[in-house]
Amino acid sequence: MTNKIASCLLVALLVVANSQVTQAQSDRDAQGFEALYSVFPKNVFPQRGRIRIIKNDPQDVLLNKLESMGDKILGTKAEPLALFYRGNLLFNLERFADAKENNEGLKKKFPKHGLCRSLIPGQPSLVDEALADINGEIALRKVYKVIKLPKAKLDLTEKAIFHTNNGSFEIHCYKDAAPETTANFKKLVTDGYYIGMSFHKILSFRRLTLGCPNTKDKDKDENTWGLGGPGYDLPKEYNDALHVSKAVSMVATANGKSHGSQFTICLHNQPDLNNKQAVFGELTTGLDVLRKMSQTRVTSSGRPIQRLEITGTQWVSR
Repeated sequence: MTNKIASCLLVALLVVANSQVTQAQSDRDAQGFEALYSVFPKNVFPQRGRIRIIKNDPQDVLLNKLESMGDKILGTKAEPLALFYRGNLLFNLERFADAKENNEGLKKKFPKHGLCRSLIPGQPSLVDEALADINGEIALRKVYKVIKLPKAKLDLTEKAIFHTNNGSFEIHCYKDAAPETTANFKKLVTDGYYIGMSFHKILSFRRLTLGCPNTKDKDKDENTWGLGGPGYDLPKEYNDALHVSKAVSMVATANGKSHGSQFTICLHNQPDLNNKQAVFGELTTGLDVLRKMSQTRVTSSGRPIQRLEITGTQWVSR
């Protein structure tokens, strides 16, 4: 009788202990998901195993936040999802080797999780689809050299001001994305190089081109307009800025470089100039002035019949 009672008490104690362990794990799981969703409050699972994160934080910031939650998520039911998020962030940051290692580790550690096994017969799992994307990018980069263009961000601390016989306009530059072009442009503007020049080519309502010193001499043969320069070219400093309305880019030369002084101002999107001319700045004031100037009569080659002259220039720093 005593042994039977002892056995019952032992079973009861084991049940209680197991219940406490289960409750503790449940609490840990809840804390893990709470930590995860503090970083990713909303998400959706589109096709091909990609996650579109509904959040404004940059990808590297999200990754740092996620990795800082490691102790709260590790060993909980939130861990597989956190690893899947991490793989997607690494992919978007183009850290493909790290993304591959992450996702392969996810498959090995949680082979039966819904992310790692196919839910539809004959179809790959979400992790397998993500790994296929990663391996595809790795293979692509072994064949082609992928160049990541600098991000164009306007430097609002400095600007060029151009005064014309029809009004004024201002240009800010992408100093970090086009440092040599910006430095050269600043020197020419400061030195008054453009004063006395006339716009030498216009595509009505589309774009205007300026910067040929041959336009200064009113008696000079107008057939030479567009052929002059400072005597040197510049490297093409491509960045992620496109030829949209108000874009400013250096004219391309026949030797594949940027012209030393001639530049184009876009009044509307000019996609034909993308990958030909390098954008280095943006028209920030005076769009109405230049649109009006673009309506002047031109010859068949686009040369304005009326002089559209630069009467003064300034380089202003805060």
